[in-house]
Amino acid sequence: MTTQLFYFSGTGNSLELARDLAANLEDTELVSIPAVSAESIDINTDTVGLVFPVYAWGVPRIIVDFVKKLKFKGNEYVFAVITCGGQPAGTLPQLAGLLKARGAVLKAGFAISQPSNYILWNEAPPDEKQAAMFARKAERMPGILEVIRDRKSMPLEQGSAVANLVLGQIYKLSLKGFPTGDKSFWVTEQCNNCGLCVRLCPRANISLESGRLQWHGNCEMCLSCIQWCPREAVQHKKKTIGRKRYHHPGVKMSDLWKRD
Repeated sequence: MTTQLFYFSGTGNSLELARDLAANLEDTELVSIPAVSAESIDINTDTVGLVFPVYAWGVPRIIVDFVKKLKFKGNEYVFAVITCGGQPAGTLPQLAGLLKARGAVLKAGFAISQPSNYILWNEAPPDEKQAAMFARKAERMPGILEVIRDRKSMPLEQGSAVANLVLGQIYKLSLKGFPTGDKSFWVTEQCNNCGLCVRLCPRANISLESGRLQWHGNCEMCLSCIQWCPREAVQHKKKTIGRKRYHHPGVKMSDLWKRD
């Protein structure tokens, strides 16, 4: 059984999860979604996996765009494993709808809680809480891998009907504002123009021009530019000043560069 495992990750949670899956599944190709530039992608394996974080209780915009590129034969086993700082709400049913429009069926979908990187609300959780979340993720992996290996069909993990309805409306409103949310990013005098955030941006939305960082109105709001800045120079309004940053301890910054 060959598997194509497509992933998107801003601060490493989903990448670490994708690596774990790939290491325990036979003949698995790990593919970074931001690095795929083709207009269409022919699926040529019998198993396809998608790994990505929940954004505003729904599917990130970059995943919505990516799924529209996929060309399925129709007989693939498709699964998804998503990471979330809170609850998944209706993310997996939403993904199932996107895949259905491409001729594919989402056979199984799992949601795994990981430390939140949404520093606009809260700083990184304490290290002991992070460790506990990593341990719970490890406990879940054998069961998830068994389902995938056996190509089982399972109910998609999701929130309650009421939560999905309410949070789904918040998702629709939030997503509209994400691309231009970058107008509130700025840098302190600690910025030394290293350009690492330029390389990290999954949308190629940041540039360094005449010694100044510029955002260009196509933001994914992954917050990797804030979370990975080695000098903690990148800020969003005044909310992030002094807040503890987060990125997965098992992932390096260079692992997430958009270009290979």
